[in-house]
Amino acid sequence: VESLIKLGLLNWNIGQIKKSSRILEKALSVTEKAQINEKKDKVSDYIQIYEFYHAGKDSLREEDYQKAIKDFEKAIELARKIKSEEHELKCLRELSLSHLYQDDIDTFLSLNQEALEIARRIRHRQEEGRCLFNIGYYYDIKESYSQALRHYEEALNIARLVQDYRDESQCLTNIGEIFIQ
Repeated sequence: VESLIKLGLLNWNIGQIKKSSRILEKALSVTEKAQINEKKDKVSDYIQIYEFYHAGKDSLREEDYQKAIKDFEKAIELARKIKSEEHELKCLRELSLSHLYQDDIDTFLSLNQEALEIARRIRHRQEEGRCLFNIGYYYDIKESYSQALRHYEEALNIARLVQDYRDESQCLTNIGEIFIQ
């Protein structure tokens, strides 16, 4: 059971969210059959976080930002309850996008700063880079280009380090946009 839980978390951390959920569903089934109640509750909480996260992502795509905010906040609350910083981190960053799309850029910044602290504490480099990119984007919007550039370059270095070519291209695009201005 513990191996399945760890495998589920690993998949969450590398962005394989659906696969993570399937593995955790399997872990839940095992805990129910073996009547391991203390693990069952934790696995159930992980699955519920996934459900709130997934609902929040769907609401973002549908541009229902208030619902997305509620779903991500529920996921964050549950992640904090069970002390799952991996889940809290990703949900905070996604919550920040809900605020960005409503032009609440100060909340967008503060949520990314909070997520960045967690990413650094748990050494999640990819999420650290994404938070730095978002913070750079905040400064870009504020026309504080030197601050934006510094954050984009830091995010770019991390994207290259973890070989995330999508994030790398986004960083390069935004850096290029700064130099065009």
